Amino acid sequence: MKGQLLKNTRAPRQLKAVVEFMLAAGSITVREAMIDVKVQSLTSVINQLRKRGIEIESEWKHHPTTNQRYTRYHLSDRAKARSFLNSHS
Repeated sequence: MKGQLLKNTRAPRQLKAVVEFMLAAGSITVREAMIDVKVQSLTSVINQLRKRGIEIESEWKHHPTTNQRYTRYHLSDRAKARSFLNSHS
């Protein structure tokens, strides 16, 4: 029960933090989520946001130095994202 309580209280903070970051920066990567927003599982947060009606595009990129592939997530509808924040404040 204690773990479930933590999960329920953390999820809204993480959802809001990711949306706020994306509104401010325009997009987010897993690395940015871990370092700047303190979110360890960005893909999980992105899936939860999509289930709540936030439209998010995924863009595959390659790092110029390492050629490692990664995903950059962009908000498709900034107005819906702002509405989500307003309804969860």
